[in-house]
Amino acid sequence: MKLGVNSVLFGGHDLETAFKYTQLCGYDGIEISAIDGMSEHLVLDHWRYIAPRIKNFSRQYNLPILAMEQPAQDPAKMEQAFAAAAEIGIPIVNCGRGGRAGPVNGRRGQFFGFPVPSKLDSLVKSASLG
Repeated sequence: MKLGVNSVLFGGHDLETAFKYTQLCGYDGIEISAIDGMSEHLVLDHWRYIAPRIKNFSRQYNLPILAMEQPAQDPAKMEQAFAAAAEIGIPIVNCGRGGRAGPVNGRRGQFFGFPVPSKLDSLVKSASLG
């Protein structure tokens, strides 16, 4: 088991600060936040520009990237997240917001309180994490 921390805890601070203090606290790895307006450590609209910096900080601080958090339900945003994860080498993309499991307001097709995008299956298959 590995113990990590989400960089969202360092919202308002730059990405290097998140890596530095996560490593100093002795965590095994870091989850990169891609939450627009909250913690913009990985802005998905600019992921190609940011990806080399993320990989560099991971090496510099000897801190593996355990996951990415991105709550958007938009299929285009999810596709960006999967592409960024594949390029950076992030093995897990946590997507969607929390909520209660099961049907919501009597409607099926809900998981944790939000509609599952119909394109999710094809997006997952298109992500080449190989």
